Amino acid sequence: MTTSLRKQDLTTKKIESFFEDEFNVNVVLVPSGRAAISLLLKHHKIGRSHSCYSPPFSSFCVWEAIGRHCNPTIQFNEKVDVALAVHKWAEVYKLPKKSKALVIEDSVDSIFKDSSSLFPNNGQYELISLPKTIGTYSGGLILIRNKQLTTTLREGLKGNIELGIYQSRLKYLSAKKLNAKYSDWSLMEHLNTSIDENGLNNISTNLKNYTLNRSLILERIERLSGVNHLLNKIANTSLKKGRCPSVLTIPMKFIQKQAVTTDFMIRNKSSHFRFENLEFSPHLLLPLHLGISNRRFNLYLNQLQKIMLG
Repeated sequence: MTTSLRKQDLTTKKIESFFEDEFNVNVVLVPSGRAAISLLLKHHKIGRSHSCYSPPFSSFCVWEAIGRHCNPTIQFNEKVDVALAVHKWAEVYKLPKKSKALVIEDSVDSIFKDSSSLFPNNGQYELISLPKTIGTYSGGLILIRNKQLTTTLREGLKGNIELGIYQSRLKYLSAKKLNAKYSDWSLMEHLNTSIDENGLNNISTNLKNYTLNRSLILERIERLSGVNHLLNKIANTSLKKGRCPSVLTIPMKFIQKQAVTTDFMIRNKSSHFRFENLEFSPHLLLPLHLGISNRRFNLYLNQLQKIMLG
């Protein structure tokens, strides 16, 4: 083993150990959330004859990752082979009913208050995106309760170094927004099994952001109580389930629409993530995470005081 590869192994172990101490569970570092889904589906030999459920209105990256391997569906029934429970924006999604499906909990951008909020559907795995939680340009985590599975999955990540270097470079350039074409990294990510030295160093340097991000989100949620009682209620829904939302989604029915400035992002989403209730309505996004400066956050709060109803 070369000195460079030995150093990368030590950095990987440092990153995995950091999150194992944080979550009190086994952790495998992977190139991204997409790569994590692909790795797990391949490990369980999920192919075109199988189906994978994900909630309606899940992000495109979820459907893309599933579609590379098997048949995506929004109909949850006893025939589903895999169920992906997407806990986007720290909103815990409870699977509609019990089944024999392989359950993967996709916690995307959730910042956990403590390990008690992990695996809300008793899933075999839980996924976390590092760009969305600590501000890196690559990386994802697979949380696993089974030690043997952890060892097996790590063995599956020891190849494809050249592709990992290529993908890492594209992700870096894409994060810098130098050219739209660099976002093409997603086209090959389902084959990616490694992170290069630069990517590992970027993650290692930003590990401190996890606890900093959690503290900042909790502090900002505390400040919401003085802005509007509805806003405070929405914010504390996720907290009661042990998760800190990086982004708070506020239904537009609570907002004076004509008063919204272009500073706020508005996205359509389901309020229930249930196929029985396909409600699809606009929500205003309030970022709470470390990527938003205190000055910008204060501007958001001042604006919300003026435009929120109730």
